[in-house]
Amino acid sequence: RLHNNNNSNNDDDDDEKIDFLDRQFFDPSAVKEGSPLKWFANMVEQDYETAEALYASFAIFVLVVISQELLRFQIYGDLYVPFKKLGGNTLW
Repeated sequence: RLHNNNNSNNDDDDDEKIDFLDRQFFDPSAVKEGSPLKWFANMVEQDYETAEALYASFAIFVLVVISQELLRFQIYGDLYVPFKKLGGNTLW
């Protein structure tokens, strides 16, 4: 990676970005007992691989649904109704 020696602010910005990306996204020990995410926090602590697969599957599912709806919006335009089939059993 190339550094610009004339601008030290650029290095500070890079350090802030790295700190942001290194920040822990989900801390299972910080989840309170009555929280609806407690079951997932317990899974992370007891079976990390399964929790990771479940999280990745959910993220991919959400992205696929959103991309399908965006495609339907692009195709149908003004006739688009969110999450409702328009006519036949196919997207096209």
